[in-house]
Amino acid sequence: MPLFPLFIDLNGKKCVVIGGGAVAARKVRALLRFGARLTVVSPEVAPGIAECEKEGRVTHIKREYADGDLEGAVVAIAASSDAGVNAEVFKEASKMGIPVNVADDPGKCSFVFPSTVVRGEFSIGIATSGLFPALSRRVREIIDGNIPENLGILLELLAGFRPLAALKIKDPQKRTDFLEKILDEGLKSSNKAGMDELRRKFENMLEEYRE
Repeated sequence: MPLFPLFIDLNGKKCVVIGGGAVAARKVRALLRFGARLTVVSPEVAPGIAECEKEGRVTHIKREYADGDLEGAVVAIAASSDAGVNAEVFKEASKMGIPVNVADDPGKCSFVFPSTVVRGEFSIGIATSGLFPALSRRVREIIDGNIPENLGILLELLAGFRPLAALKIKDPQKRTDFLEKILDEGLKSSNKAGMDELRRKFENMLEEYRE
C-alpha cells in the first residue's frame, strides 16, 4: 500500500539523529529546513553537521548512541553506519511510539523522507514508499522547474484576503467566488505583475464584491 502523505509541524520540535555521516547530514539539512530542533548523537560528525553546530542550529552529543537518547523527541532518525545501532534505535522508537526512519532499511521505517519542493509556506512532498527514492528526486526536479519562485509570496498575499472576505462579503457563495477569482488572477499574473500591483487588483475586486 502507498504511504499516507502526512504533513506535520516540526518547528521548534526536538528531532534526534543517531549517526553523523553523509546520510545523517542529508537528514539534518532536510529537517532544519522545516525548523526542527536537532540533536545529533555520534562520536564524530560530517563537516555539514559540524557547521550547523557552530551556527547553533544543532546540538551534538559526542558519543555513541545509548538507550534513552530519544526521550522527548517527536521524530527519530537512525543513520548510523552500524546496523546493530540502527536496530536498537528502531526498537527504542517503536517502544516509545516515536516515528522513526532507519536509513536504507524501508522495513524499519514508520515514515520516509519525501523529496520536497518548498516555496515559503507552500510545500509539496513526493515519495515512492521507500521503493526507489531516485524516482521521487527526479520528479521533484521536474516539479521544481515548473513552480513559480514567488508562489510562497503569492500564498501569503492570498491568505491575507481570506479574513477580509469573511468580514466584507456576507454571502457564502459570493465569498467563495471572490476567493476563487483572486486565486485564478494570482496564478495567472504572479510572474508578470509585482505583488503590490496584485494586492491593488485584489483590493479593487474585493470592493466589487463588498456588500
